[in-house]
Amino acid sequence: MRRATSLVGWFAVLFVVWAVLVGTIQSTELYAGLAAAAAGAVVAEILRSRRLLEFEVDALTLAKVWKAPGLILLDVGVVAFELGRALAARRRVLGTWVDVDFPVRGGARGRWQRLWGVALANGYANSVVLDYADGKATMHVLRTDVITGKTVL
Repeated sequence: MRRATSLVGWFAVLFVVWAVLVGTIQSTELYAGLAAAAAGAVVAEILRSRRLLEFEVDALTLAKVWKAPGLILLDVGVVAFELGRALAARRRVLGTWVDVDFPVRGGARGRWQRLWGVALANGYANSVVLDYADGKATMHVLRTDVITGKTVL
């Protein structure tokens, strides 16, 4: 019974998210949303049954959110500057791959730290976290000399 309830719950949530993000009631989009929600619900249930969706909030990691607004503004300026410079020089803007240290604890608390760190870091315009392994985050960075190009949190 728990598995069925979980599947139905995940399906409903994922379908609503799909419908809101698509922003239309066109039948083709809704059918695609049904299929995507069904697949997502199965994946979520597999992860839940293997206890991989359990998180324990780490207050110290959560508290680092205060830095986000300033870093977002900084990165918007950095990206705008780089874009303007590239347009003036008529060249492409290229980034680089970097590995930065991002040590986390094990278990549910470590999953929270990775989730929160990657979610925050991917909100910045200068960098995108693409992988995490062995205490290091692999990021694609536009400018490595800016703080968001040197650290995840």
